[in-house]
Amino acid sequence: MTALELRRELHELIEQADERVIRLVYGMLKADQELPEDHKQILDERLKEYHSKPDEVLTLQDIKKKYLRKNESGSI
Repeated sequence: MTALELRRELHELIEQADERVIRLVYGMLKADQELPEDHKQILDERLKEYHSKPDEVLTLQDIKKKYLRKNESGSI
């Protein structure tokens, strides 16, 4: 199916869809758009910091262990 055929069929389906489906499709399409420039800058800064200190990054496992230890000792 070509992109044009998909667009036409999608348009027909959206015309018949309920509000929930329309909101889901809208959310997916919005999420696929270009990031705003300020968001890109934040991501670029974080990536630069990571590349400058890659050994200081904590994994999710490290964070969970640290949290569980604090939680077990009663101090959070």
